[in-house]
Amino acid sequence: MTTIKTGCACGQAVSAAALDAETTRNAAEVFKAMGHPTRLTILEALKDGERCVCELSPILNGELSTISRHLSSLKNAGLIEDRREGQKIFYRLKMDCVSSFIACIADKVST
Repeated sequence: MTTIKTGCACGQAVSAAALDAETTRNAAEVFKAMGHPTRLTILEALKDGERCVCELSPILNGELSTISRHLSSLKNAGLIEDRREGQKIFYRLKMDCVSSFIACIADKVST
C-alpha cells in the first residue's frame, strides 16, 4: 500500500491510501460475502464464539443447505473458519474486526 497526496475540490491537500489491485479485489470479495442479511446474521451470531450449524439453524430459520451455502461464502472470503468435532462442524470468526465493523455500520444506519 502506498500513500498518495491529492488535491480536494475545496483546495485542501488530502492523503489517501492507494490499494494495490490484489488487495482491492480481496477486499471486494469480503464486502460481497457480507452483502447478504443472512450472512450478516451469521457473523453477528459468531461474535461471541464458535457455533455449530445446529445452533445457527434456529437463529436463521432456514434450510440447512441454504445455511451451508452462506457459511461456505463466508469461509471462502476468509471471514470465518471451521473445525470438525465428530459429525459436527463448528464455525468461528477468522476476522475479529468484522464484529466492530458491523456494529459501527448498524449504529450509523439506525440513527
